[in-house]
Amino acid sequence: MLTLLLVMAAGGAPIADGAAQRKELVACLRTVATTAKDQKKTAADFDGMAKASCAAQMTAFKAALVAFDVKNGRPRKPAETDAEAQIGDYMSTYADRLNEGG
Repeated sequence: MLTLLLVMAAGGAPIADGAAQRKELVACLRTVATTAKDQKKTAADFDGMAKASCAAQMTAFKAALVAFDVKNGRPRKPAETDAEAQIGDYMSTYADRLNEGG
């Protein structure tokens, strides 16, 4: 009986949906955006700065999203493409803010 309960508990453990990794990525992008703004960098400069400074957070976020999608039955390639698109959207959002001056 105890073994059955342990197996059920282990099988029901939720997989990370990327929320923690998203939070870390956004914090990193926000820091890079502030630095870029202070240094009067362009959106193109921000892109390079963000890729260099936030590479670990981007990788962790992508891995978490892909793992979540694959666990839920999504094929790996589309899951990877969607994760990359989400990262691109976050980067574009912060780059656009530099162009807007805010």
